[in-house]
Amino acid sequence: MMRRRHKIRAAVIVKGVFIAVFTFIFLLPLWLMLTSSFEESLSFARHGYSLVIYSFSTAAYEILFTDSLFWSSFGNSVWVTLCTVALSLVVNVLSAYALSKKEMPLHKFFNFLFVFSMFFNAGMIPTYLIIRSLGMVDTFLALIIPPALGVYNILLIRNYVYSLPRAMDEAAMMDGANWFQLLWSVIIPVSKPVIVTTAFITLISKWNSWMDILLYISKTEEGHAFWTVQYYLRYLREAVGATNSAVGSDQVLSASIVVTVLPVCILFPFLQKNFSSGISLGAVKG
Repeated sequence: MMRRRHKIRAAVIVKGVFIAVFTFIFLLPLWLMLTSSFEESLSFARHGYSLVIYSFSTAAYEILFTDSLFWSSFGNSVWVTLCTVALSLVVNVLSAYALSKKEMPLHKFFNFLFVFSMFFNAGMIPTYLIIRSLGMVDTFLALIIPPALGVYNILLIRNYVYSLPRAMDEAAMMDGANWFQLLWSVIIPVSKPVIVTTAFITLISKWNSWMDILLYISKTEEGHAFWTVQYYLRYLREAVGATNSAVGSDQVLSASIVVTVLPVCILFPFLQKNFSSGISLGAVKG
């Protein structure tokens, strides 16, 4: 018994050390961004990125918060992300629900088609040509519609629906429910963990996206109205270095990264439980 207790205690200690080490590794970059954003320019030039703040200053945040382009880009990110998540929930849930019904004609073919598209896709140039032919270049539609459908999210929801007892469908059908009533009143309420998970995956992916701005939005002054905050970060480093000498571009860039990451850090703890259970339950069946 004593030997067993020592083994359990040693395992707990080793697990705690591993958790502490990996937590430090994951939090270190964000902490370096935070400290550098509050560092004075001369002090940063002397010490570089550091774990402590040698000379405290809020000048980087003052420059950032007085930049109207930052606020418009931040607002665009919120607007585009929320629209993309809302549209993706509709598209992904309906698609997954249809793919989960083995009574659907060509059920195996359409499931294969979705899985096939995860490994082989047309690429960037054909996608751009389609977006341009549909007249969505230099519009918010180019930023919302293409990422709304996510095959990985569809398969997660489909697998979750696969795992639900067939008796639920049969009982609802016996009570007179049609296919849409079954989806709305039975499937969606019990599938909230995986639906929240896919919504969070889409949210993170869209919030961090900047390539679509590069591809579908022109680089003129009018194009600034469609910038998101991630593309703003790409533009910021050179702009601050060229127009402001009192504060280094690294400090302003660090401040903008902190402000950009903060909403996700606040949101994640509230969705963590559903996120973990949704990933595990949605991957049970293929």
